Amino acid sequence: MNTYRGALAQLVEALDVAISRIPKVCFIVVFLFSPCTLWGQSTDASIGGRVTDPSKAIVADAKVATIKVGTNFRYQAATNESGEYAAPNLPPGAYRLEVAKEGPISSRQRSLNPLGL
Repeated sequence: MNTYRGALAQLVEALDVAISRIPKVCFIVVFLFSPCTLWGQSTDASIGGRVTDPSKAIVADAKVATIKVGTNFRYQAATNESGEYAAPNLPPGAYRLEVAKEGPISSRQRSLNPLGL
């Protein structure tokens, strides 16, 4: 009977230890698989701005190409009625901008490095 009580006491003690670990294990599992951890820092960059002509007039409907230096991969955008454009979610690196519009405006190029690399 003593051995039965001893075994029962050991079982209760082992369950206590296991139960005390459940909150810690649950916290770790939830933390690791939580989508919140995916909203952390991003390594992507964005380039945006406003296109104007030499007289500082807004240039609407211009084609803006953001070209990654080294790979020549092109990210296309267009200016809106306010002359603004955006090129979001760019991988790190150096870029060259090319702006073009049919008519009296000519293309102009500019080199950029959005993440300072």
